[in-house]
Amino acid sequence: MKRIVAWLEGQTVHRKLLLVIVTTCCASLLVAGAALFIFMTLAVRSNFEEDVHSLTHIAAINCAGPVAFQDKAAAAEILAALQTQKHIIGATILLPNHEVFAAAGPAIHPAGPPDELDGGQWLEDRAYLQTQTIRADSEVIGRLCLMADFTPTHDRLFHSYISVFVFVFLGAIGIGVLLTSRARRTISDPIRTLANSMHAASQSRDSAAPTGEINGGEMEQIAAAFNIMQVRIEASLELEQEIAVRRQTEAALRNSEAQFRSLFENAPVGLYRSSR
Repeated sequence: MKRIVAWLEGQTVHRKLLLVIVTTCCASLLVAGAALFIFMTLAVRSNFEEDVHSLTHIAAINCAGPVAFQDKAAAAEILAALQTQKHIIGATILLPNHEVFAAAGPAIHPAGPPDELDGGQWLEDRAYLQTQTIRADSEVIGRLCLMADFTPTHDRLFHSYISVFVFVFLGAIGIGVLLTSRARRTISDPIRTLANSMHAASQSRDSAAPTGEINGGEMEQIAAAFNIMQVRIEASLELEQEIAVRRQTEAALRNSEAQFRSLFENAPVGLYRSSR
């Protein structure tokens, strides 16, 4: 973590801005995408349950005649027709004594009385078991057990969702990069200009050129403060130069006076000064 922080500290403002925008977009999309996938999975699963329930209910009504007349061939034909659906694993008709009357695919033997088992339940490996009593004149004459596999439906949903999500994810990254390039003109470029001006001012005793016009918020205030500082630095440099020139003039004057005094005092003949 320290290495990452140290690496980030060494990056330019533009790169930091790019990383912040892209990271925020990616994190938001991942959270929203995960929540949306869970919601879609639950919705598709609920629709899957309703479809299997409707299919089982219709098949139970159609099987009432063959079971009542002990026509196993007709019942087996109806069950075989159910397996044309790719998600149907198998179907079994059980008599009230739990004897298998007809089956298509693996035989299914749920426990319990027929009257208590109408409904569906999820099993392992995304398998869904739906049971429906078969009645003839309000009398329970059997039970239809239908098992469906949710895996193919889930896999299709997952692959489709991943394809769409990757497309949206890449599009969001592209938009983030575009926004960063647009924001560079108003955020990172003024900071870079100000940094260059400060660097130039720190490297030279001469006054550096003032920053260009920067509009907007704190950056405008910083640029204005820097320009004022530059004006004060220029005034200070001019004052230092004036003081240095004055000191040089005073030193030259003192030197001239000393030379004149020495000449006057050490002259071998008399000297006098007249104002005429």
